[in-house]
Amino acid sequence: MCSDEKSRARLPGICFALRCEEPRTMAGASRGGAKDPNEPRNEYLNLVALALWLFGIHLNLIVVLVTLFILPNPWAITALVLWLSQILLPLHTDTPFTNRIARFISKYAPTHFPIETHVEDIDSLDPKRAYVFAVEPHSVLPISIIALTKHYGLLPLNKVKALASSADSLPHSLVRHIYKVYGICDLSNYSFCCFEHALINSDYTRVSYQIFWTPILRHVWSWLGLVPASRKYYTELLQDGYSTILIPGGVQECLYLEYGHETIFLKKRYGFVRGAIEAGAPLVPCFCFGQSEVYHYWKPSGQWYAHLSRAIGFTPLIFWGMYGSPIPYPNPMYLVIGKLIDVEKNSNPSHEQISEVHKKFIAAMEELFEKHKVAAGYKDTTLTVR
Repeated sequence: MCSDEKSRARLPGICFALRCEEPRTMAGASRGGAKDPNEPRNEYLNLVALALWLFGIHLNLIVVLVTLFILPNPWAITALVLWLSQILLPLHTDTPFTNRIARFISKYAPTHFPIETHVEDIDSLDPKRAYVFAVEPHSVLPISIIALTKHYGLLPLNKVKALASSADSLPHSLVRHIYKVYGICDLSNYSFCCFEHALINSDYTRVSYQIFWTPILRHVWSWLGLVPASRKYYTELLQDGYSTILIPGGVQECLYLEYGHETIFLKKRYGFVRGAIEAGAPLVPCFCFGQSEVYHYWKPSGQWYAHLSRAIGFTPLIFWGMYGSPIPYPNPMYLVIGKLIDVEKNSNPSHEQISEVHKKFIAAMEELFEKHKVAAGYKDTTLTVR
């Protein structure tokens, strides 16, 4: 329970806040990598953790631009090959070193904002079961999901993975252009580069796989418990007893980014519901207020922009944080974890069964938003479900 009297008065459930004066512990929940509220805030460590977590996105873009437009061809080819060769290094996702990195990021990065979390029914979460935590909105980056990961230590669950996709990794068309310009490999022979087929001819979500074939991001995000967003991974994780964190609306929600208004893309998203029913995994609706305010952004408007985004497979936008850097603004975030929606396990669910659960989920998400937006400080913000 929070020591913040204002928070206690406004929240009818269980409140966790990184700014609380009392330790954020409770029956059935582990603090894990969560920050000790009595420990002084360290701005330097906050920035280091954020840079480890997020700066890889911009760093890759900088490397590509430098090699394309500044370095002469021989040097550019060498630099690009050396940079891309990092993705061939093994991940080693469960070693003392990688776990220390993940715990460091999970401990210090969230305190930059900070992230306050509210769980409506923590007692309903059984460590022996798998759940689907469906989080909205996507925003520029869905960075609030770090509060649901294993290393953060909020949820009483030991097996948790997050399905990640992003509009900000290297676009499919740009990667093709780089290979063609510098002749790194012959696109007609995918076997020339051992990662070429996975990067350019992926059988799954094109954009999300690019993250995991991107230097720096591939390793750091994997250490944090993120995996590519694909039906294959989603199904296998649930079958293996892992709770999954996903953003049902995905990067398409970036098309509808608008200050002071939230748009979530759910009405045509049935796949995550089907997967939950097939595995018998309850759905848990989650909504994060304030996440859309941690970055400033600019994007074109008009139908041509939507058509372009669909054609190239990602949503191009310009975003920036503090001082024009990738470090997000320290805007407080308020993540609400709603009550679970139980589902009846069915390895071959009918369209009617999927539609029924899908309607329940959308209704629960809308209710979650309206119920908590005043407490979160966003009473004037509106929500549209597309």
